Amino acid sequence: VLFALGWGIARDWLEEVEAYAAAVVARVFRALRPVAVLPSQRLSSDSCGPRRLFGAVFESRPPPLST
Repeated sequence: VLFALGWGIARDWLEEVEAYAAAVVARVFRALRPVAVLPSQRLSSDSCGPRRLFGAVFESRPPPLST
C-alpha cells in the first residue's frame, strides 16, 4: 500500500514537471520566433502595368452587346 501511494505521488510530480517543461519550451520557441516580416513595398513603374498583371485577359475584347 505504501509503495502504491509513493508511486502515485511520484507519477503526479513527474506529470507536473513534464507539463512545466513543455510550457517552458513553448515559451522559448515563441520568444525566438522571428518577427513577422512586412511585405516589401512595390515601386510604381511600368513593370506593374495592367498587361503584366492580367496578361492575355487584358488584351481580349468583351463580347458584343446583345440587342
